[in-house]
Amino acid sequence: MIAAVLVATLVQSRFIISLLNYSLVYVILALGLQLIVGVTGQLSLGHAAFYGIGAYASAIATTRFGMPWVVGILLAMAFATLGSLLMSLTVRTRGIYFAVATLAFGIIIHLVFVNWVPVTRGTMGILGLERRLWGQWRIDSPQGYFLFLAFVVCAVYVFLARLTDSRFGRALKAIRENELAAQSIGIDVTRYKIKSILIGGATAGLAGSMMAHLTRMVTPEPFGWWKSIVLLIMIVAGGLGSMPGAAVGAFVLTLLSEYFRGYAEYSMLAYGLIIVFFMIYLPEGLAGLWHIIIQKVRWGGRRAVW
Repeated sequence: MIAAVLVATLVQSRFIISLLNYSLVYVILALGLQLIVGVTGQLSLGHAAFYGIGAYASAIATTRFGMPWVVGILLAMAFATLGSLLMSLTVRTRGIYFAVATLAFGIIIHLVFVNWVPVTRGTMGILGLERRLWGQWRIDSPQGYFLFLAFVVCAVYVFLARLTDSRFGRALKAIRENELAAQSIGIDVTRYKIKSILIGGATAGLAGSMMAHLTRMVTPEPFGWWKSIVLLIMIVAGGLGSMPGAAVGAFVLTLLSEYFRGYAEYSMLAYGLIIVFFMIYLPEGLAGLWHIIIQKVRWGGRRAVW
């Protein structure tokens, strides 16, 4: 938070602050997906659906019903959790079958956003979102929004990091390593999987509310199946199973995507090359690279002899 205050004070460029805001939203998304994919080992390709549900829930609550943004955030997380509960019905499937089921769920939700015009206004979207947190307390400046987002990111990170280091997190990691072995020692695999999906979905709903009020509008386009793939690439690049890696991967790839915006037609090729590169040369992602650097410094470039 100290670094966030310094950035908000020293950086006056609206473009840079806005780009940092977008990056922080994706950090929240990546942290939630990391819990499902990297920690529990469930390959989810429908995470963007919860993201969109949260965005629309918050937008509808604040624009049509005049609710403060705080209530919109809570509703976004609640509706995203309900959506994730619906998707968790497929949790008994494994591997590629679960991945296909979540992909289908994401596509269906995106079609709802596009075609349920009386509620979502279809491709026209919902415009004119306000940032009235509560009463007269508003966040209108990019710097103020950045500080608020930084606080939310810190809270989400601390919560998920402590969760993964708890008994609950160790159970999720056991499921990731071997479901049958985890079940044999008394872990209710299905229940723990569902809980991880619910927590990840609520986190995505929070990110959706943050993005909706950052852009002051909601349209179906950002919540398609491709967004789920991009989020998956972010956590692979950061390092599967690592919360710091997920945060760094999301932050770095968001900045890079903006830098290469002029080559958007090659984005699919670029993301594919990123996946291939990390799978071959850095299977543990940026988090693994950091560990390698630490070992090099500690041992002076020499291998330890055991």
